[in-house]
Amino acid sequence: MEDATPSLAHLLTRTVDRRSVVAFRREGVALVSHSRADWTAGVATLRDRLADAGLGGGARIALYDDDPYAFSLGLFACWQVGAVAVLPPNVQPGSLERLRESVTVALGSDGAWLPGVPGFALGDEASSDAMSNDFRELDREAAALELFTSGTTGDGKASLKRLRHLDDEVRTLEATFGADLAGARVHATASHQHLYGLLFRVLWPLASLRPFCCDRLLHAEELLPRLVADERSVLASVPAHLVRLVSSTGIAQLSRARCTVFSSGGPLLAETAHAWERASGEAPIEVFGSTETGGVGHRQQRAASGDRVAWTPFAGVELSIDDDASRLRVRSPALSENEDSGFAMGDRARLHADGRFELGGRVDRVVKIGEKRLELAEMESRLRAHPAIESAALTPIEQAGQARIGSVVVPSGLGARMLEAEGRGALGRALVEHLARDFDRVLVPRAWRYVEALPEDEQGKVTASALRALFETGSTATGRPREAAWRTRQTGSGWIELRGRVPEALASLEGHFPGAPIVPGTVQLDWAVELARQLAGYELAPIRVEALKFSASLAPGDECVLRVEQRSSSGATRIRFRLFDPEEPDAREFASGRVVLVAASSLAESDA
Repeated sequence: MEDATPSLAHLLTRTVDRRSVVAFRREGVALVSHSRADWTAGVATLRDRLADAGLGGGARIALYDDDPYAFSLGLFACWQVGAVAVLPPNVQPGSLERLRESVTVALGSDGAWLPGVPGFALGDEASSDAMSNDFRELDREAAALELFTSGTTGDGKASLKRLRHLDDEVRTLEATFGADLAGARVHATASHQHLYGLLFRVLWPLASLRPFCCDRLLHAEELLPRLVADERSVLASVPAHLVRLVSSTGIAQLSRARCTVFSSGGPLLAETAHAWERASGEAPIEVFGSTETGGVGHRQQRAASGDRVAWTPFAGVELSIDDDASRLRVRSPALSENEDSGFAMGDRARLHADGRFELGGRVDRVVKIGEKRLELAEMESRLRAHPAIESAALTPIEQAGQARIGSVVVPSGLGARMLEAEGRGALGRALVEHLARDFDRVLVPRAWRYVEALPEDEQGKVTASALRALFETGSTATGRPREAAWRTRQTGSGWIELRGRVPEALASLEGHFPGAPIVPGTVQLDWAVELARQLAGYELAPIRVEALKFSASLAPGDECVLRVEQRSSSGATRIRFRLFDPEEPDAREFASGRVVLVAASSLAESDA
């Protein structure tokens, strides 16, 4: 008889039908499944490779892979040899720089994803020689995982988890929600490189024997039919993704689905929750917490209960309110630090007599400008109330040595028409006057950026660093920009993709050509090389260009996507780049080619 107790410590030693499905994916029209036997053999093979390399207790192993199944093999192999898995939130240069000096090796589908660190690939087939029946029970007190906080209000910080923190979270989730999820298959748009996605997309499904989908489907036309096709399903998503899903025309399909939706990463707007409830019959279950605390509480914003819905703490969570700034203080089995005194979150809160709680604004989003205090969330809410604005995010910036506020806004349909008819200056003045009715003039934003979408990370969160990057000029001494106005950035293992628009005032357009300006090919190549440097995380110098093509003219106002993919070998970095029209990615390509680069220090040594 199978042991039904969800436990990460006993997961590899428990008795489970080896034919049962652990994960599944689509390959073309075929549905491919990975069985329990496949999974245990894969873990055993990788465990043996790590052990043979002398990577035992206490080793710190960087782990990054877009595929949650391959990721799970790496994670449990690390734990079987007693190593700590270090999870970067992404493969952007800053994240990689933070890892290089603190890990021994790197695991991932591309064994060279962390330059300068020896790598193991996760894509190898399981060895028939690997013994998948000699696993050890894991130590709940062992250091198991290091993650990084999201960076929504500043730079991300490392947070260490012991196995018991994760094990207790999984047990709590199953005890709270599991009874209603019998037979469910799990889908997710949340990334497993962060705690919420890791728990809901990988660890909880593994421990509860629910198959999880390896495909991360972000678009409604791909995801919704999958949810409808499953007799019973779970979707672990984030507010930004759910907003897009409920606004799609295909949302009506959910009336034929039995799908439980979880959302985390920020409070879900009541109108989004109610729209999902109207479409499917069930409002999403919101989970509130943080990397440091784990899950703190949950709620469902049902239309019948009104907009202000309090949160219910998870079992074992103890809450109190700090006197200063009414901060929520948390003690729980999942807490990864400050366990004796609890952890003071960056959220204001009010406790109800029945133990539930309501959230206020973020404490750490209060800034001081010109000796005056400003709560950024309050001004963002006021901005969103203007009919020309769909969404907005604010960030502190520095101008002429003084602290100021920068505003990033997504115009509504009305706002887009105002921009086209009256220009940025007119819309900016209208927004300044709108805010000046409620805020001191010194607090009103001095710099504005108009974008199609707020810059989101894999979790659908708008990070402080991404907002600040939009105000880094990249300009000439005259203030004219040198690069395209990049609005969004996506990253994966070994690739980066930027999307933006060519500014009318691009510096390189001058004299090229009068009356019909186009972006010079050398400038497009420079953009690709610079993006390659960001992907590598260190200074690179190009030594050879291959198969270079400029197939279509890139002109002011053109929308464009720049994608760079990296391959490294024999001391050199080889990249392939494409610059293309996002509306016609196959039919309209501006530029493409391959560039061979080497570390700038190596080139300097050879020149000497």
